[in-house]
Amino acid sequence: MNENGEVCKFCGGRGTVSVDDMGGNECVCAYARRLKMHLGPEILSAENIRSPFFVPDGDDFTMNNVFFKSYWRDFLPHLKWVLGCKGPMFRFRILTDEKLRTVYVGSESYTSRPRSKRDDMDTNNSLNDIVGGDISLLIIRLGFLGYKNIAMPGILKEALMLREVALKPTWIVESPNAPLVPGHFAYSDEVFEYILERFKSVKVSDFDAAREDGVAPQRYSKKAKPEVVEDVDFSTPQVEPEEIPAEALPEPEQQETPLERHIREKKRSTPPPSRMHTDVDVESMGLPSFSSSGNGKRKGRKF
Repeated sequence: MNENGEVCKFCGGRGTVSVDDMGGNECVCAYARRLKMHLGPEILSAENIRSPFFVPDGDDFTMNNVFFKSYWRDFLPHLKWVLGCKGPMFRFRILTDEKLRTVYVGSESYTSRPRSKRDDMDTNNSLNDIVGGDISLLIIRLGFLGYKNIAMPGILKEALMLREVALKPTWIVESPNAPLVPGHFAYSDEVFEYILERFKSVKVSDFDAAREDGVAPQRYSKKAKPEVVEDVDFSTPQVEPEEIPAEALPEPEQQETPLERHIREKKRSTPPPSRMHTDVDVESMGLPSFSSSGNGKRKGRKF
């Protein structure tokens, strides 16, 4: 029986289809239920598209390390298609840089849990517990640290190195609102060079000042203009200025409207451009670019 209360016409609700007297195969309705549980509600809510990141008998980006420049909502349709095609036996995990730091400092270790609850809670004693080789594809979202931690770039690099040793691929998702450049809480020259040498870069989204992505503000440097101080010769006698006619005075400045203030603040908060060279752009692969409204409908496999 599906979510609409209808009984499957193939198996009659049994979940299996008879093949012969010896047994049967899993029905498509049972497979669909397992796949939906595997993907979870967030991925299932994404649009249906045919992503170029997995093509049957063709390109399969899940075999490689990839650095994606994308808003998360734009990335989810690709993730839905790829993971749906790989099936419910393909193990994946989505982590944030904040989660990596939390596990690294021991906040989720067994001994840090209350004695009365430690046996009933998931524990992670090391980074390897959450990024280990039992995960077929690890997806790391950057930009979720709320404050600077000098160890964070090293934590990120250690997680990537553990995946490399396990011969397992990693996808990194960089929000256009928080590029991995100096000032980002997970950035260092060392970890950036490590990623640059080992990851293919793919651009899915361009920066849009009107869009939000849920990432935390980073500590990017603001190049303020130095204040110009005029030299004054105090030895020169001060002369009273002549009275200026009212008609010669400049007109008073217009008061800034809320809309003008919003646009000015958005321009001021524009993050610096990403330093990762783009190897692939989804538009060059024949896929329409995404809009912030998300109204565009695309044909694809439905789960």
